[in-house]
Amino acid sequence: METRWVVSTANTRCARCPDMEPSDFKARCMKALEQNGDVAMDFASHEDAVAHYSTALSLDPLSAVLLTKRSKAHARIGSWQDSLEDADAVRVS
Repeated sequence: METRWVVSTANTRCARCPDMEPSDFKARCMKALEQNGDVAMDFASHEDAVAHYSTALSLDPLSAVLLTKRSKAHARIGSWQDSLEDADAVRVS
């Protein structure tokens, strides 16, 4: 069974777990997206991995771990410029 997260726009808390702090919810979402990207990489679904890592990065644009993983995924599909941009962003941060 797939878990779906629903965010209440009124207080930015998860509707399924209203006692969870928004920062905890954000961290759990980022971790889930990162894990989905890792699984996609394991199955050589590099475009999907880029999508998952990109969504996770929308929550924390300066995450060196996520930028590194997305850079690797870009390289696997031959998106050299995107790979280099992510690698440079890691170097700067």
